[in-house]
Amino acid sequence: MEAAKSLVHRVRTSSELADLWAEEDNAEWLEVLGDLILRLTPSEPYIAPEPQNIPEVTDDFLGYCYMCHEMVIERDGFNFDYAEEGLGTISVHPHRHCIEKQMPAPHWNSDGSPNEQTKKKLLRDIGVEIAE
Repeated sequence: MEAAKSLVHRVRTSSELADLWAEEDNAEWLEVLGDLILRLTPSEPYIAPEPQNIPEVTDDFLGYCYMCHEMVIERDGFNFDYAEEGLGTISVHPHRHCIEKQMPAPHWNSDGSPNEQTKKKLLRDIGVEIAE
């Protein structure tokens, strides 16, 4: 196989054919030779990845943070639902610290719920158009 690949490389770079194709638009010719080299290259055997240690889901699991993609539980995040007539409900589960890193304070009402500024950010993040 290596001898065949070497020959194709030589024809591609230093041959009368290469000179003739250089006078034309040679993109198609180079693509065909590249495909031939790929077919002459044996593929590596597939090795399955090691299984990852997936954390156990607890009773206070809410979902996965749409910002950092880590697990969200009740003590470090919250459930934000947006319902629209005829379209259903969209739910996101951000970490409080992910919200706090992405926007200026204040973020929360006195009861711990997201304030209006935070709600608007969450709505924009899930693709809801907001009239300003």
